[in-house]
Amino acid sequence: MSRLALALSLAALAALGACHSPAPITSVQPAPVAYRAGFGTVQAVTPAPLGMAAAGASGQSGTQLYRLTVKMDDGRTQYIDVDTPEWSKGQRVELSEDRLIAKR
Repeated sequence: MSRLALALSLAALAALGACHSPAPITSVQPAPVAYRAGFGTVQAVTPAPLGMAAAGASGQSGTQLYRLTVKMDDGRTQYIDVDTPEWSKGQRVELSEDRLIAKR
């Protein structure tokens, strides 16, 4: 009987050990993005991930941000976080040197 008890104890311990394995710790760092002023076209408007902000973000904690995918006239793509959903796909915009966005 003691062999059966030992075997069951080891099986229970192994099962509990599998449930308690710690989750891997991952540090997420935003990739540095070079902000470039200029003209472009909004390609998409999506909710920005919580706690993240791309170049040009002006939102504060607790504020819903919207991520604009902007295809610049030079062919590059920039991601801009804004705090209002007033932007739409296909809209022409200007990104200024002082990190402001304006409809054109």
